[in-house]
Amino acid sequence: MRRAVSVIISQQEYDLLSAIGKPENVLASLADHAAQGIRRTGAWESGWIRQCVGYDFEKNLEVDPTCKGKVWTNMRTKGTPGQRTEEP
Repeated sequence: MRRAVSVIISQQEYDLLSAIGKPENVLASLADHAAQGIRRTGAWESGWIRQCVGYDFEKNLEVDPTCKGKVWTNMRTKGTPGQRTEEP
């Protein structure tokens, strides 16, 4: 399933992203890389995510015990961001 997200950026940010490609596509690609960095701890994107947001997000994830290395399988939280409710 794909989800739509609206993002408001400045004209300067839009112009800078345009140097890479269509800004909507650039942001979609960045979102994909961010998700990979969260899901796969050994991926190069993981370091990038930790630089951007720190390590706190990891407490909301579970490790897939069937995989070699750390691969996050799912969120421990339910609800919308800012309204986290731990699962039992």
